[in-house]
Amino acid sequence: MCNAAKPWLYVKRSIGSAVAGTKKGQIPFERLPGPWALPVLGPINDAVRLGNPKTLHLTVSNYHRKFGPIFRIKISQANAVFIKDPEMMRSVFVYEGKYPKHPLPESWTYFNQKHKCKRGLFFM
Repeated sequence: MCNAAKPWLYVKRSIGSAVAGTKKGQIPFERLPGPWALPVLGPINDAVRLGNPKTLHLTVSNYHRKFGPIFRIKISQANAVFIKDPEMMRSVFVYEGKYPKHPLPESWTYFNQKHKCKRGLFFM
């Protein structure tokens, strides 16, 4: 059984800027707070920054304490937005439209299959 909660949402960039809806309005993806990263290191930087998958929830919780209820992070080639506030999550889903896309990285699919995990409530 898999206990890992994955409370994040992917924002797909199109031409122009992706935006996240909040109670105060819309914020361009680039203006969302988030950890600084070295783009040259790519996935190695992601692994170091995110840490052990078993403690990913603690890393995300620490980032929420540091950056607030919404923050962005680049995980390999994907732009991810982590949202803590359910109302803020709702506004993002509403903004995304009728058919939002939430890609699932192949590595997570493999992990879920290997450990018999199912996509959880918080991982849309």
